[in-house]
Amino acid sequence: MGDVPEPEQSPHPTRSRAHILLAALGRTAPALSLSQTDCAALAPLLAEWPLLRKRLTDKIPPEPVRPPARPPLRILECAKCGVPGRPEALPGGLCGACRGERAPGSPSTPLSPSEVRSRVSEIRGAMNERRERTPA
Repeated sequence: MGDVPEPEQSPHPTRSRAHILLAALGRTAPALSLSQTDCAALAPLLAEWPLLRKRLTDKIPPEPVRPPARPPLRILECAKCGVPGRPEALPGGLCGACRGERAPGSPSTPLSPSEVRSRVSEIRGAMNERRERTPA
């Protein structure tokens, strides 16, 4: 058989897991960035220190329980008068009033002051009735 050539040694020795861990600290916490010299000096100390490994393997906290994500509530404003509304209520960026539409059931003429007072009294009465029926 023939001579089997031995694999060539790389010019740079392989780095230990401790060295790689120390070098990676700077990516997650920039204040902990270490030079190659610092990593080489601290790697033996880290390899001898079993507490970190024990902590990471035995005492990992459970994943946090997160509530299901809700879609964001989107409220826009009329581009002309600034009244808030849902996107579907503001086609073209304008509310119904600015587009010249009237709300269904709205009077065609403004109410007189006495009609306003009468409606307010009806609403207050209905609110008081509801409050009395609702258990505390």
